Amino acid sequence: MIRRSKEQWLSLFQQHADSGLSAAEFCKQHELCDKHFSLRKKQLLAANFIPVIVKPKKEKMISIPEKKMSVQCRLDSCVLQFESLPDVAWLSQLIKVLL
Repeated sequence: MIRRSKEQWLSLFQQHADSGLSAAEFCKQHELCDKHFSLRKKQLLAANFIPVIVKPKKEKMISIPEKKMSVQCRLDSCVLQFESLPDVAWLSQLIKVLL
């Protein structure tokens, strides 16, 4: 049985991931015991595992009325009033500057 360092095992795991092969096929091609390969992978990757939680961003939907109407934006003591809806990108930039 060949003894491998942690780095050698991690390299093998990366090669396996890049190969697109099943673990059994990869182990057969590299003359590895698939049970030992799976065990070492579980042991070494679990020690280096950092959980990552991805939360999707909520998109804010802005409905634009078809008919013209007066629009008012209030930010603290500042009040902006428009007789029609201004360009949304411009208004967004303005609000960011004011905040």
